Amino acid sequence: MERNVTLDYFKVFLSILVITIHIGPLSATYPLLNWLISQGIARIAVPCFFIINGYYLAKKIDNPKALKKYIRHLLIIYA
Repeated sequence: MERNVTLDYFKVFLSILVITIHIGPLSATYPLLNWLISQGIARIAVPCFFIINGYYLAKKIDNPKALKKYIRHLLIIYA
């Protein structure tokens, strides 16, 4: 499967949204706007990550050889 650069850029944007959830960028100055961003718009980030990663994982589950390689890759990363 080829790399999708557009999805990579979108994941960078989603990462920024996750950061805004945790830091509350406008909490002191504009509490309502901060709430709308961190509790509203930015909350789409994690479900989008799951959907994107599930899309790529679904293609690997059908092929046992690719799945074995993917699991080995994950184990190396987390070890």
